[in-house]
Amino acid sequence: LNAIRYHATGRAGMGTVEKLVCVAHKMQQNRKNPLFLDKVMRFIHYGDPDTLDGALMYLFDSHISYDLGVNELIHPRSVEARNELLLSLKARLAEGQRRPNRVGQWSSV
Repeated sequence: LNAIRYHATGRAGMGTVEKLVCVAHKMQQNRKNPLFLDKVMRFIHYGDPDTLDGALMYLFDSHISYDLGVNELIHPRSVEARNELLLSLKARLAEGQRRPNRVGQWSSV
């Protein structure tokens, strides 16, 4: 039920299903922009949680940036979810596990 409840805003502590539903919702909102969708799809690699997190991070950043540009409110749950993802990705980078490359994919260090 959380995947449905938080599909638009996301939330801190999302599981894989919640992340997938959130990504799908945000991609649906931008379905008429093929360049945007192509960029998101470059992040996604089936079965790899790092690339799912990278795609979600990109989507949160894009939507937050857009909302700031048009002077809209940003839901606190979206900010919390984005910040948690960022800290998680930074921790994995610090451990030397993975790093993003320029096309949005994660590669071994």
